[in-house]
Amino acid sequence: FDFTSISLSIEFKLNTDDDPFVDDLSLPSFENDSEKGLRTRGQLARYADEQFAQQHRCHLFQIVIFGSRARLIYWDRAGVVVTRWFDYVRNPQILVVFLWRYTRTTAARRGMDPSVSQPTQREVKIFRKTLCAFVIDGKADNKDELPWAYMALDEGYPILRKLEKMI
Repeated sequence: FDFTSISLSIEFKLNTDDDPFVDDLSLPSFENDSEKGLRTRGQLARYADEQFAQQHRCHLFQIVIFGSRARLIYWDRAGVVVTRWFDYVRNPQILVVFLWRYTRTTAARRGMDPSVSQPTQREVKIFRKTLCAFVIDGKADNKDELPWAYMALDEGYPILRKLEKMI
């Protein structure tokens, strides 16, 4: 799975037993501690962790669908906010409105860090040439020491540019 370019992850589960959360406010926790609930919650957390690790993000959204129910999830660096479940078959407008708004909003509102942008082809070429010289000149003694240096030489590796000033 390529986490370098995903914008919104949607996880599908077959039935309501896979719901990672509970909506019963009388319980001490909103986490579903069943085996299936723990597994789904761990999977969603891993996806969020990978997306944060491989993209410059301030926050991200996820959708989890289990049976005819769904939840919207918002992650940031401090934690997570989860909606109550809703039946998207009987009330599709919640999911439709969320997706409609999500596709029409800015990248920053989708969670992308606005201080990072795509470099020009010239900047990428200079970066790779400099990095190649760094690796070849022996500054990186082996692949285990600076694995990112070798990964960034791959043509498919995403290169981003940090903006000097926030506009």
